[in-house]
Amino acid sequence: MDHILILTQFDMSLVASADSLSWNYCEVHWEKFNSTINKALANINPPTHLDMVESFQAAACNLDKALCNTAEAVVPKTRPHPHQKHWWTKDLTK
Repeated sequence: MDHILILTQFDMSLVASADSLSWNYCEVHWEKFNSTINKALANINPPTHLDMVESFQAAACNLDKALCNTAEAVVPKTRPHPHQKHWWTKDLTK
């Protein structure tokens, strides 16, 4: 016979996801978020025409810092279950 036996092994073990915190935007108090982001945006330069690359980069950096600082201050953090179904919502549970 010209058949060759091939032995195949599969590793089907579950690997837990990284143990990291993530922002839980479903539980945000949006009025508090809006007031905090408005205060942060009031401290940066108002919108203007950006004709230089450097001024665009500076404006983008300021906006990014305002958003990140607001998220750190207002958005609650959550530690997801390692085997969580990320597509599952509370509405599906109901």
